Amino acid sequence: MATIELYRAFDFRTAQDWEWTITEAIQNRITIEGAGNKQNFSGSFSYLGIDRVAGTVTGTSFFQNNAEVYRVSDAQLDAGRIAQFARNELDTQQTYAYVLSGADTVIGSAGNDFLNGYGGIDTAVYRGTAASYTLRGSDSSFAVTGAAGSDTLINVERLAFTDKHIAIDVGANDNGGTIYRLYQAALDRAPDLAGLGYWMDRLDDGANIVDIAAGFMSSTEYARLYSGVTSNTDLVTKYYSNILERAPDAGGLAYWAGLLDSGKATAAQVLDAISDSPENIAAVAPLIANGFEYVPYG
Repeated sequence: MATIELYRAFDFRTAQDWEWTITEAIQNRITIEGAGNKQNFSGSFSYLGIDRVAGTVTGTSFFQNNAEVYRVSDAQLDAGRIAQFARNELDTQQTYAYVLSGADTVIGSAGNDFLNGYGGIDTAVYRGTAASYTLRGSDSSFAVTGAAGSDTLINVERLAFTDKHIAIDVGANDNGGTIYRLYQAALDRAPDLAGLGYWMDRLDDGANIVDIAAGFMSSTEYARLYSGVTSNTDLVTKYYSNILERAPDAGGLAYWAGLLDSGKATAAQVLDAISDSPENIAAVAPLIANGFEYVPYG
């Protein structure tokens, strides 16, 4: 769960594959330099011989021509593995992927940045209100444009502005989009912001999506909405009406009702399956393509 802050416009696709020389190696700091570039590592280190280091890297700063480009803090990285990355050329992306493998916070510069969150549920922080930026999603990236410039984001799931939070992980297999669709499917209404934050947090933490569907089904709101259902055929018909906004086709009705009647599927599994069907994904996509607001849980 590291924090990376950029001080100059930066592109995470830029290689940092220079021939480094160790210029400092003490108990709490290691410095490597090469070709006008410098990388400082802070933490707690021990040295096991020539070119061998052990310990923990808690932070690092990268400089070009003595100007700081970015700084990573709040890290917990294996110093030996970082040393391996530093020794090997052509491994910039593997290095970033390791350093930013958790739920990280990314703070861009005042320029045009290309930000990659790599693994985990990552949040990009902006020092302005959401209304002062334009948000636009595409199939492969997300653009955030403000007065200071435009950032391109990949593998970043959430945005934090001074006044609100926006989820941009809205694709078919993304946590944010999955929860938004399921919330709307289960309760036949637009999700409330706090509820989105709660259920997204559950899914981010590894909860099973069918268990989350069952959680919606245990609510009094769901019970009221489906109070007139007396059979599995009625339930599937109601799901089609509330989720897909149409009557069920004969084949679909027979299939889902048959699974429920035979005990081969639970109502929560059917709810999740119809919610995440290609038809519903396509129907909801325009509503959330440029992200949606939520209130973080906790």
